[in-house]
Amino acid sequence: MSRRTSKFKNVFCDEPQADDTFPEIPLPYTRMDSNCAAASSKYFAFALDGGGGPFTYRRLTEFGRINKTMPNINTHKGKLQCLEFSPFNPSIIVTGSEDNTIAINNLGEFGELTETKKVADQYLSGEFGHTKKVTHLSWCHQSESVLASGGFDQCVKIWDAETADCMRTVETSDKLGDVKFNYEGNLVAICTKDGQNTIMDPRAPESAFTFTSFNSKKSSKCWFIPEFNWFGQIGFGSQSKRILKLWDLADTSTPIHKWDIDQNGSALIPTFDETTNMLWITGKGDGSVRWLEIANGTKKLHHLGIYRNSVPQRGGCFVPKKGLQIMKCELMRFMKITQKSVIPLAFMVPRKATNFQDDIFVPAFDGISHITAEDWNNGGNVPIVKSSMNPQDWAEQAEVVVTKAKKKSYKELQQENEELRTRIAELEEQVRTLTPAETPAETS
Repeated sequence: MSRRTSKFKNVFCDEPQADDTFPEIPLPYTRMDSNCAAASSKYFAFALDGGGGPFTYRRLTEFGRINKTMPNINTHKGKLQCLEFSPFNPSIIVTGSEDNTIAINNLGEFGELTETKKVADQYLSGEFGHTKKVTHLSWCHQSESVLASGGFDQCVKIWDAETADCMRTVETSDKLGDVKFNYEGNLVAICTKDGQNTIMDPRAPESAFTFTSFNSKKSSKCWFIPEFNWFGQIGFGSQSKRILKLWDLADTSTPIHKWDIDQNGSALIPTFDETTNMLWITGKGDGSVRWLEIANGTKKLHHLGIYRNSVPQRGGCFVPKKGLQIMKCELMRFMKITQKSVIPLAFMVPRKATNFQDDIFVPAFDGISHITAEDWNNGGNVPIVKSSMNPQDWAEQAEVVVTKAKKKSYKELQQENEELRTRIAELEEQVRTLTPAETPAETS
């Protein structure tokens, strides 16, 4: 029997020199089961420990100090709980906060900040918004303005971020552990702390099905595996045992794979790369990064490597493919956030060739929206379009802006109408009380 080989078996971590890091950063803020950080192909951002809900950002290539006195973005009134960049526009970032609101900001419009930004480009809140803190965010790959959010009010909401309208609300059975759109953008996974997973098309509640995951009240994190129609999740078993499970979505009665990772009380954050079927696992409070490959065979999970460092990470995020040094065979990059610095860890495939390696950088999601939020909400689906990852093939694309003036609700329009009627009545009364102007005498 021949031994299985992988294109990624020799992946290694290329640690940066001091000049290629971000030292002496302001104190970062993270909650226990979230990194409170995000990256696009242009920027990375992370939450700060300070009044309100501030976060700072920097271009991926602008190494150096992030001074504590530098202006930041503070468009909330409570600590940030989650951050996500739009998969369509590397300058659009959405944040969820303890103040029950979701804020959308376009970093590309700010340039270099000269003062702290206190008002967001768009807020998702109000009468149909969350009533408790917002803890989870997930963008849909179908439309540039469809966003899922989850909060402590045990609700998952589907938004049109362009108009700030809440299109759907799904009530859950317990507090949320994770909320995630699938790659195709037609399903949402809802993981709750009572150990239940719900997979559903949020536009068709009757499509929902539920299965049991873990028997622990701690948070779990999930991901979809589109090539095999599988679903993965990392959670906790008894005595703080960290466990990974895989299910076939065609039959979720029992997991098709289970791995007892170790015994530790801190959260593990999985990041799945659909183009390589590789799973990257980072741990809160430790210095390790693991990478594994998922395959549809007798053995489902193949352990490829682990990077260890004595400096613990408070959080971090992975950079999307278009932000990597593809011509140098950089497969992934983890922006490791420590107490005092941000360290870009580049994971490389060792190859001598200097040309584009199309076997490891296969076509991926093109970052272009092909359907409106309204059409998606009415049940529309389009195939996810993929494009070449060769930098020489990338066309200049205009960045999509997903924030427009909010459409007013019926209640708001009704109130505005009443105010206008009152004002008209006041003006008519003033006209009636005015003394008519005297007509000048005609000259003979």
